[in-house]
Amino acid sequence: KGCQEEQFIKDVVRCLHPQRYENGEHVISEGEGGNEMYFVSRGELTVMVEEKNVHIMKDGDFFGELALIYDTPRTATILACGTSQLFVLGKDDLASVFEKYEQLAAGIKRTAGERLRISVLLPMLKKVPLFAQ
Repeated sequence: KGCQEEQFIKDVVRCLHPQRYENGEHVISEGEGGNEMYFVSRGELTVMVEEKNVHIMKDGDFFGELALIYDTPRTATILACGTSQLFVLGKDDLASVFEKYEQLAAGIKRTAGERLRISVLLPMLKKVPLFAQ
């Protein structure tokens, strides 16, 4: 299994393209479609949902997989805080790697599914007075 994971990572890395974003630049916008996912190499990025800061992404984090895997609109807006270096993985490249490594792809899809459920449930919970804040 370890060798398969190592090869999976190598195959993904071969597909990555570097992209640099400057302070305040939008990487993705909530509600839009998406054909890429992103890996944070260096820098910090603000995650905004419904125009509220909800999280800071840092080195090693990734985002954008929901739109890629589930063909859903972006669930958040991501803005660069200062200069940020990202690696971008396109939808077609991800699909070809997933096809080759079905077991590993299933685990990634499970994690993405959990994130998708959370992104759908949070707005509904905010309507309940107990969770409004």
